[in-house]
Amino acid sequence: MMKIEYLDRFPLFNTHQTAERDAYTLCIILSIGLTVFTPFLSLVTPLPTLGWVVIIGLIYGVTALVIGRVAIGVYVSLIVSMMFAANIPLSSRGYLMSMTRDIGPSIWFAHIPLFILLFVLFVRDKEQFLQVHKSELFLGIFVGWVILASVVTQPTRLDTALYFALFVFWGGLVFAAVRRVHQMLPVSPRTTMILVSISVLANSVFALTEIFHGDSYGLTNLGELSPEYTDQIAEITFGSITLPVGTFVSGFSGMSFILASIIILVLPFVLSSLLGGSLRIQIIGAASALILILVLRFTASDAARGGALLAIGVFSTLTLIMLIKENVSTNRRTLAIFLTIMILCTGIVLFPSTMSGTPSEQLPQQGSQSTEEQTAQKESTESSSAVEPSDISIPMFDLSNLGPRLQQYTTGISLFIEQPIFGIGGANFADTSQKYGLTDGLPIHNIYLSLLTETGFVGFVLYMSFLATILWQGMQKVVITTDTIPLQIAVLAGVLGYLGFMFWDHLLFNSIVGSFTFYTICATLVNGDQ
Repeated sequence: MMKIEYLDRFPLFNTHQTAERDAYTLCIILSIGLTVFTPFLSLVTPLPTLGWVVIIGLIYGVTALVIGRVAIGVYVSLIVSMMFAANIPLSSRGYLMSMTRDIGPSIWFAHIPLFILLFVLFVRDKEQFLQVHKSELFLGIFVGWVILASVVTQPTRLDTALYFALFVFWGGLVFAAVRRVHQMLPVSPRTTMILVSISVLANSVFALTEIFHGDSYGLTNLGELSPEYTDQIAEITFGSITLPVGTFVSGFSGMSFILASIIILVLPFVLSSLLGGSLRIQIIGAASALILILVLRFTASDAARGGALLAIGVFSTLTLIMLIKENVSTNRRTLAIFLTIMILCTGIVLFPSTMSGTPSEQLPQQGSQSTEEQTAQKESTESSSAVEPSDISIPMFDLSNLGPRLQQYTTGISLFIEQPIFGIGGANFADTSQKYGLTDGLPIHNIYLSLLTETGFVGFVLYMSFLATILWQGMQKVVITTDTIPLQIAVLAGVLGYLGFMFWDHLLFNSIVGSFTFYTICATLVNGDQ
């Protein structure tokens, strides 16, 4: 402990800046190093990507050491590294591919600074470190329940269920670490939001180059989606310019939908910078918001577009209420900038692509029927097995995947009725559902139904209690703590937008980038009054 404190208090080079400003500097250095220099140098030199990651990491580490910001430097490296879906696999590729996305035996890029940070915090103050928040208690009991339920019910894949519990446990460690950082280090929740926003923006800027490139660069060691798995789903035309929309717009998050999810989390906070500060801050905020929303539009996720609209709507509504309630005066320049960017962001989200207006597709009814029952039903009806489009469509949105999603939901409900207490096992829907005619092998695209189906009613209540605790504390601080209202409104809007997106997706429970970022933001929401 003495050694760590010594390095923090007596730097070899004094920047004469606050700890938070040094944190911003370190974040920019590492973000640029990993999203600009590492990709470029790995493409133009014979040294492999991981070699440049090590070099950039050493330069960053030495910088943090020289300016005497060791603990803060570790924390910043956690924030930046959690944006990269880079891992060291601990099993064969075939075994990992048999599980859902990031679930399975792997050491992820963010694990290294996470473990170091937890050790540093524990050494600094053991008593404060061991204080458990009630939200952490709910999440810990949930992990224990998943393990217990898996042992009791013996799911289709016990290994997958146990690795799912481990996956949620990692997220819980991130939540615990960030919450303790706000209490034990000179880092405020607002600083954490700025650090996360810088990291997401760096990923988004790289994603912009992917849009113009028309595909990924194949930097899979950094977490970029491999070209063999990328798809161009649609195109967007603006005048004489036509650009592709697809899953390759991922940055280093592993997939475009994941990048879209973390953009939703920080978008309201970036927009909040338009309401205060100097003109320079407002310009930076406006440019950042436009970059984020442009990238989100090209990620090919209409569910994410809906989540972004929800986040923008919640943020605008709560901000308006705050301005009226607190009788806050806003100058014309600030109001003009804010309204202009909000209108532009909404317009960009709603801008149509070549797939906009596509109706949903009606699939054959399968539900919880066995294969034999499905065959008998097909023979007794005149309906064919071909996919038939329904009449459901929404202008500017693509509903072509609505049919398969609804089919997942009906099957999930049937499985929940069969196993209402313990569920079918964490992350087991992809395997279990194949016995009921769903051959795509995909997880349920709805985390709430996923909780019910896979962890049972008890697991659902435990995890929803965790979320309810987070949201309730966030809303309480919006009402009670006047000086943090803008921060709390922005963070709360981002979390609600993300949870809205998760009504149509599953990334919270199988994406290391999406999960770690979400728990970081949740810890910020809990600690927003500090």
